[in-house]
Amino acid sequence: MNWSAGSPGAARAVMTIDEVGLILTANNSCGDLFGYQADELIGNNVKMIMPPSYADVHDHYLRRYKQTKEPRIIGQSRVVEGRHKSGEILSVRLSVSSVVNDGRQLFVGLLELADDPKARVTINQQGQMLSVNGVTVSMFGYERGELIGHKVNLLMPDEYAAVHDSFLARYRSTGQKRAMGRMRNLTAKHKSGALFPMTLELQATQNDDGSVLYHASISNMDTVDTIAIVTVTQDGMVRSCNANALLVFGFPSPNQLVGGHLSNVLPWLGERPLSSLGEGETKQQTRARHSDGSTIDVYVEIERVNVHKSHNSNDSHHSGGGGGDVKEGDEKEGGGHTGGYFLVNVSRMSQQRKLANVECDIKQSLGQYVGNYRLGRVIGRGAFGQVLLATHRLTGRVVCIKVIVNFLPEKRSSIEREVRALKTCRHRNIV
Repeated sequence: MNWSAGSPGAARAVMTIDEVGLILTANNSCGDLFGYQADELIGNNVKMIMPPSYADVHDHYLRRYKQTKEPRIIGQSRVVEGRHKSGEILSVRLSVSSVVNDGRQLFVGLLELADDPKARVTINQQGQMLSVNGVTVSMFGYERGELIGHKVNLLMPDEYAAVHDSFLARYRSTGQKRAMGRMRNLTAKHKSGALFPMTLELQATQNDDGSVLYHASISNMDTVDTIAIVTVTQDGMVRSCNANALLVFGFPSPNQLVGGHLSNVLPWLGERPLSSLGEGETKQQTRARHSDGSTIDVYVEIERVNVHKSHNSNDSHHSGGGGGDVKEGDEKEGGGHTGGYFLVNVSRMSQQRKLANVECDIKQSLGQYVGNYRLGRVIGRGAFGQVLLATHRLTGRVVCIKVIVNFLPEKRSSIEREVRALKTCRHRNIV
């Protein structure tokens, strides 16, 4: 089997690496994407086109696949970060396939520059939209002409829209920057009226005539397919993070996350060492804290990475900057290993994913019994559960049963309060 390194005019960059990450082939489009000649890539480790936050864990990913054959990224397409020769960080869509050639395990990657996923809106001091990009049109469901010249309140839920003009007036009169330069966890409104979670970044610029323009960058957190990656010491200190972590947790700069404790964003950890986590705690749906103080539903995976000391200093890829490199030599253990570090993957749970989990749970419950009641068809739906008809197995009495999927332990108390309140009603349909 042979992959040609030269493929003139190819729309996608194509690269082949071996089981230790050495680049075997790269087409011209691959060189163009990352600013190299193709022959500058071949023979080097693929980590040369990754920012430190990815490069430092890539060897671990390869070793894990070799040991488990578990295809976590194989056969999927996702947006990752690449590093241009100039040092610029790129958003790249990556698809990876696994092949065996003459007994060798090889990986073929298809890469292309990802489109800007953010909606970008510029407004004037009166809140009128002056410009919007194509992502804004598709994200909010309006035509461009329905947005330009109209108030940006159009894109907000009613409770925000009603007070937004006063926020602008306060900023004009005081110059106090409450939202500027920060990432905020908010809610946006589609043309259909549907609400969705967003992350908002806001900047202000001043024209020569003294007027101010506001520039908003908006990420729809229900559709982003990115994963926050954080590397953490055993005592919970954050050593490095990727750009997706900044988006998920709402930090404009890596310095605001790196060097702090992981419990700053995952409060349930407290001061516990990560090595003490039980099996059920290393993979869970939980709640994270955003930089603006709000909370977000996330899925967290935590795994330990044991770092082997290398006798060849060129075996490891370390680069200055980029939000903190993973360093060897901490927490020594026996057997010639260091204690390594912990790899924390965090993905924000979209409303669709929550509902998909509920749907799966409900479908598995149909036909089963809750006490003496046999569950039947769904007659109502909510964000975290559904209402089902149920029939008493002896009397045939028909009632409605609300099935709640308890994603978070802290939800339990509110559910118990609801049950207690219902029991006090003494209504004939409440059993």
